[in-house]
Amino acid sequence: MKFLNLEILRDIFPQKNTKIGPEDTECVAFVEWLRKATRSGNVRAVWFHIPNEGRRSWKQGTLQRAKGLCPGTSDYIFMWEGGNLALEFKSPSGNQTKGQREFEKWCAHENIPYHLVRSSTQAQDLIMGNDQIWFD
Repeated sequence: MKFLNLEILRDIFPQKNTKIGPEDTECVAFVEWLRKATRSGNVRAVWFHIPNEGRRSWKQGTLQRAKGLCPGTSDYIFMWEGGNLALEFKSPSGNQTKGQREFEKWCAHENIPYHLVRSSTQAQDLIMGNDQIWFD
């Protein structure tokens, strides 16, 4: 399966039409690294991105919330036998929304590790420092 990298995304979405911001750039760089680490067997977890971004019509938003959409859900979820992890990306000057702060509190209440990171490198260090999912 071929995945898009940041250079291809910039060609598809020129700046004048779709903004690729600093948070997007860091997320794409992290996922490029994460895919390689997963394929090589270093990361042993199921992980995925929660697409909470974007605007929806009133009807679509109502339907999605009825189906369980949770505003503020972290950008990435990692699951492995015996554990899980929520990972939220923010740009260097970005702040969490009210929904994101509430989701972080929910994770804390359920003893689920929640981490706010501001760069791909910071996220990589976090993953490599977790001996439950990182294997050399």
